[in-house]
Amino acid sequence: MAKNWSLESLTIGPMSHATDFAFWRDAFQNFPAVPRLKELTIIYYYPSAGAFDERCWTFFNNTLCRLDTFPRTMRVDIRVAVRSSPLSDERRRALYRVLLTLRGSHIVTFWGRRE
Repeated sequence: MAKNWSLESLTIGPMSHATDFAFWRDAFQNFPAVPRLKELTIIYYYPSAGAFDERCWTFFNNTLCRLDTFPRTMRVDIRVAVRSSPLSDERRRALYRVLLTLRGSHIVTFWGRRE
């Protein structure tokens, strides 16, 4: 195993709504510290508005705020779409509420823009 590797950018996705909380819990269970990570992009697509589920976003909010694993200076770009369209205002506000802790401790953008 390489000892001197340095991960600076990570993209998760595109993922579908079928990827649930248990998948993410298992995926991040033994995730190594990434002190040099500068940018993390999460791409998530939902086939319908009814499929939107906040539980995986609650998991991301809690996991990505772990400063023992992810640096505070990391930029997080969230790219969420329903049927290839941006989230409705209602869903976007719900997502903002779920990501409150993450938005308070990291630079969070949505589709590359601060909102």
